[in-house]
Amino acid sequence: MENKYQYERSDLAQVRAGLLHLFGVVGIFSVLVNLLLLTGPLYMLHIYDRVLPSGTQQTLVALSLMALLAYTVMGVLDHARARITARIAARFLTQLDQRVFSLAMQSAESGKRKEPQAALKDLSSIENFIASPALLALFDLPWVPIFFAGIYLFHPVLGAMSLLSGIALIGLSLANQWASQSAFAAAMRSSEELELQTQQYLNRAMLIRALGMQSTTLTQQHQLQLATQVAQLHASDMTGLFTTIIKTLRMALQSAMLGLGAWLVLQEQLSAGGMIATSILFGRLLSPLEILIASWAVPQRALLGWARLRGQLSQIPARHAPLALPRPAAQLSMHKATIVPPGGTVATLKLASFSLQAGSACGIIGAAGSGKSTLALAAMGVLPLADGTVQLGGTALTAYDPDNLGQYIGYLPQKMQLLPGTVAENITRYQPGAQQDLLFAAARNAGAFEMITQLPQGFDTDVRQLSGGQAQRIGLARALFGDPVLLVLDEPNSNLDNEGVAALNAAVWRFKRKGNTVLIIAHRPAAIQECDTLMVIENGQITAFGPKEDILRKMVKNHADISALSARGHTSYGV
Repeated sequence: MENKYQYERSDLAQVRAGLLHLFGVVGIFSVLVNLLLLTGPLYMLHIYDRVLPSGTQQTLVALSLMALLAYTVMGVLDHARARITARIAARFLTQLDQRVFSLAMQSAESGKRKEPQAALKDLSSIENFIASPALLALFDLPWVPIFFAGIYLFHPVLGAMSLLSGIALIGLSLANQWASQSAFAAAMRSSEELELQTQQYLNRAMLIRALGMQSTTLTQQHQLQLATQVAQLHASDMTGLFTTIIKTLRMALQSAMLGLGAWLVLQEQLSAGGMIATSILFGRLLSPLEILIASWAVPQRALLGWARLRGQLSQIPARHAPLALPRPAAQLSMHKATIVPPGGTVATLKLASFSLQAGSACGIIGAAGSGKSTLALAAMGVLPLADGTVQLGGTALTAYDPDNLGQYIGYLPQKMQLLPGTVAENITRYQPGAQQDLLFAAARNAGAFEMITQLPQGFDTDVRQLSGGQAQRIGLARALFGDPVLLVLDEPNSNLDNEGVAALNAAVWRFKRKGNTVLIIAHRPAAIQECDTLMVIENGQITAFGPKEDILRKMVKNHADISALSARGHTSYGV
């Protein structure tokens, strides 16, 4: 974790610089591999010009053994450089995956990018290119002029032909890039839009069925699928056309090179060995060009991904190691806090101010969409403030590192969201080596210990096997893990039975008794039994704040019933 905050604005450039020595090794191996590629032309030259005319078998055996040794060394070096590039790709991914995943999470939170996973796909595109034959072809590309010079030494006419052939292939490659770049980018955008829409439809499958929208949704999905296919086919047709043209031209040029060499042999301007050697050199000359053309989509996708990642990462401020702050007191205060959603212009929370002393529980009530959840998220430091401050224990939340701050806050969202893994992993918040006594204490404080022990695998049960009520109680245990100082509960009893509600209220009571603070967003009276303070929010503003009895007397008609229920609830808890 020591390198968590070492990133600056040039993340990609820094990682690339750190891998230059490995690229240098690949470059050295590429030099040796390409030198050994001359084995074939030299071997054929000596066979045709020396061995066959003289009939010397000893020379044939010696040349063959030398060629075999050279090819063996070349194969080892070629395999070694491929292994090195694969490890460069793995290291590149390892050094950037946390940073890019953080970017993806920020994109998901802010909604700035339609598909948050796009950043991860961009990183994967770069990794795939580094590990692909296309990168090795780039290392081989500087040898094209050297092979051309070798052909020229055999005969200037053959050199001129190889030069014109190389220029033609390079020109077609550049034309391919120019013609297919926009089509390829459009296909990527269309594919991202399709994936996003598909995921949104799947997440809302029950809603779609309930509203009788299956047919219309299928039509919408089909239309976008067709549009994506058209864009992909257009890009594929464009690149496929150039690939076919280049492949056909390459084969024709190789045949023409061999034919021209044969004509020069007949004119006694070139030996038979020179004809075969130049033909082999010509194939080596065109090989990296052919590989790059055949896999053109790989470097193109990597270039687009690199540009997008560089732009996005440069917009994220550098992270620095936070100050080591002590455990805060349980006093929560907010002063003129205003929140404007990312990309929005209208504040969803306006000039909110209140103060809660340690050991208190505050219920937040209001109509749907009034700003209750927004205020709760602001109290946890999840949503950035457009204006104002939020303090925990007298210290602004912005002074804390988010991970450190999260250890002091327990949160139970309205829509229960457990993370992939086991019950224990969820309760301990993925903390490696979490103490078992802390795990059991959180489960007992949430009234979920007995329930968990009755599960098929106990604390090792996969959370996908849990019911809604069980997941809610596991979520409460997760919120209580680690002895936080602030507990935020958003509609905590929405999926609980009577036993679960009793366990929830008991947990809140014990939490307050330890001198901690609780925020409860509630619509049901049972959720605010343990609240001593109430807050009323309307249209993003706090319209009432004070003792529960006073607020209820003014605003709730069934005040007497709630008070009676609350009184009965107090008597059933235990210490």
